[in-house]
Amino acid sequence: MPQENRFLAVVLLILGIVILGFYLTIARSFAVLDESLVQENMHTRMQLFIESYHERGDSMRMPAGSGFIGLIDQHPNSAAVPPEIRLIPTDRLIRNVVVGDDRFHVLHQTSRQRHFYLMLDAKPLDNIKQFILLTALEFVSIAVFAGLAVARWLGHLISRPLTLMANAVREYNPTDHTPTKLGQKFRDHDMADIANAFDSFAERMTEFVSREQAFTEDASHELRTPLTVILSSLQLLADDKNISFSGQLRLARIQRAAENMQSLIEALLWLSREDAVVSMPQMELGDVIQDQVQQLAEQVARKPVKLEFRNLANYPRQVAKGMAASVTGNLLINAVNHTDQGSITITLYDNRFEVYDTGHGIPPEDITHIFERRYRGSLSRGQGLGLYIVKRICSQLGWEVSVHSPPGQGTRFVVGFYPEPSSTTAP
Repeated sequence: MPQENRFLAVVLLILGIVILGFYLTIARSFAVLDESLVQENMHTRMQLFIESYHERGDSMRMPAGSGFIGLIDQHPNSAAVPPEIRLIPTDRLIRNVVVGDDRFHVLHQTSRQRHFYLMLDAKPLDNIKQFILLTALEFVSIAVFAGLAVARWLGHLISRPLTLMANAVREYNPTDHTPTKLGQKFRDHDMADIANAFDSFAERMTEFVSREQAFTEDASHELRTPLTVILSSLQLLADDKNISFSGQLRLARIQRAAENMQSLIEALLWLSREDAVVSMPQMELGDVIQDQVQQLAEQVARKPVKLEFRNLANYPRQVAKGMAASVTGNLLINAVNHTDQGSITITLYDNRFEVYDTGHGIPPEDITHIFERRYRGSLSRGQGLGLYIVKRICSQLGWEVSVHSPPGQGTRFVVGFYPEPSSTTAP
């Protein structure tokens, strides 16, 4: 678990610091050992060696024992001075001088024109150091393994409540009829306060979601019903032969406004539902676009504008009908509102569809903001919701929408599908 790993990392860091301190202590101990057992001891013994020679002269015996060997150059009772130590400077202690097959620490001093050499066998001291080092390494290894084992156990002990809480939160389903409160599961646990706080938060969120769901259901009913009545009445009035031509035009404008409002309400209601894409009826995208084109045909016919749909897709693509209709409808309505003459072409490929118009385009200062909620550009005629809804729906469907509007060259909206089932190059 991440908590355990972090805890182990901290323990390893502490152990590393302790081991470093232990190593520095051992190194310092070895330095003190050399200082006391080699330098001080050899200088003391050398002083006694010289004093003994001054008292006894040539009749004295050379000191030997406890690893020490004393030599006097040209003394009758002294062994010959090895050539390896003869050139050692006076009053100098040289360590690890190899004589034959052995190593010695050698001190050279002179007194009354005599050269005195004191040799200390390095092997016993090296054995002591090696013993201390091996003992220290054994102790450190045991301590490290024991520390890691204890740290892992403590890490598991510490992280277990967090893991239990995370699993409980992950499995918590507020839509259950009687969801089990986490406070009941952790009643006698250290996490009881957090569990109770989560229960309180979940209750508030559940109440909020319930209110939102109730509002959505009420709005769906209360808004759709009058719109249905309005559209039905407009259809009846459109069939009335007694209404003048100008009246028919006004009715057509009212009907388009009502249909646009109905489309907007449908899109907003679908977006407010978490399961919108899954529960919405499916339809082939080419058919959805064809329906939207037919709905706008009468409005476009009143302008010197040609509306064309080209289906160049090789594979049918099933989409959420309401969502796709809202995207294509808003993009087409946007094109119709901003194109006074020329053409509007919507082209469907396997990996995208494009809506291109020869209208006046989008000013450069507006193009980076057109998908923002309630943003109205200098040439906007709507409420700043259409393209915002297009962006929201595309995000929910896993699509990507972009716009290209070079000055004087109209506007092209591109809606890409991911993943792509195939690819057809646009002409």
